[in-house]
Amino acid sequence: MIKNIKLASFRCFDEANFNFSDNINFFYGVNGSGKTSLLESIFLCGNAKSFKTSKSDSLIKAGCDLFNIEATLSGSNKVISIAKSSKNRIKVKLNNSIASAKQLMECLPIISVDSKMFFLATNSPEYRRKVLDKTLFLLSKDYQFNWFSYHKSLRQRNACLRDGSFQQAKSHNPLITKYGELLNNIRSMFIENLHTTFRSLVKINYESPFFSLLNELDIKLFSGYESSNDVFNLDQCFDDDCSRRTTTKGPHKADIVLSLDGVAVSEIFSRGEEKIFSIVFGLALAKTLIENDQPCITLIDDISSEIDNKRLTNLIRIIELFDGQLFFSNISDVFNSTIEHDNLIKKFHMEQFN
Repeated sequence: MIKNIKLASFRCFDEANFNFSDNINFFYGVNGSGKTSLLESIFLCGNAKSFKTSKSDSLIKAGCDLFNIEATLSGSNKVISIAKSSKNRIKVKLNNSIASAKQLMECLPIISVDSKMFFLATNSPEYRRKVLDKTLFLLSKDYQFNWFSYHKSLRQRNACLRDGSFQQAKSHNPLITKYGELLNNIRSMFIENLHTTFRSLVKINYESPFFSLLNELDIKLFSGYESSNDVFNLDQCFDDDCSRRTTTKGPHKADIVLSLDGVAVSEIFSRGEEKIFSIVFGLALAKTLIENDQPCITLIDDISSEIDNKRLTNLIRIIELFDGQLFFSNISDVFNSTIEHDNLIKKFHMEQFN
């Protein structure tokens, strides 16, 4: 977890130094005061890239030639350094040694609930699948190996299908089936755990009709294929694959299915309701990792927009009781002097840092 972060010439910051709580860290202030930028700097330390832009030069404060980020981690006292000049690529170091994005991800696992994640239900199946895969990458090296092995064989099979080499394409079926079943098994178990965790979070607000409704929500995995015995069998769709010149079934087509009484939640929820659901879903992802002995930090940007005050109060109740290091932002101060567990919450009025 992050104990401290120092910023120099990053976004709107000249120089800033933040010491964090191991539990909840809350950033508030007017637009442009640096709330999202601070979350972005933390995200960079675990991913070597921004969640807002692919243009890393825009991260450098106007009028400056380079930015620097230095994060000290709790317990291990490891130091992550991120630097970017206008003339060079981002440079990443871990304890003064050059590090890869994979090493950062292993060192500082992050679940980020950002503007894309806010609309998880209405986003594409590909996006939901990426959210699931990235989370499982944080949890299991076996999953990483199986995922890369599956997609390597899948690329080779698809290349054969495009070239019309159908028998050669068929030779890749056993490996794709092997690794596909392994992926599906791990995904299925994780989704079951996630659903249980999600319900445990919304139970905190049983007196709220909307949160009671969330307790009835179904979270299931669509494996990417359908069969009578739930066995992945590429031979059954081989003729269709040859016709389409691509692999039409398999875990690369998987999705997280979100429904209420058999109706997709994307057809039921308002934008504000979907945002609340997505935030709780993100917290459930993080809590599931933590319960499986994978510590992680959670980022939530701009929590209150499009959410009414009553439901925001209920959401804050879930956040107050969250067991893990959490960073989130809002324009106004959502906490007050009567808040419970205030010894675990550290507030930052961002206008003081600019």
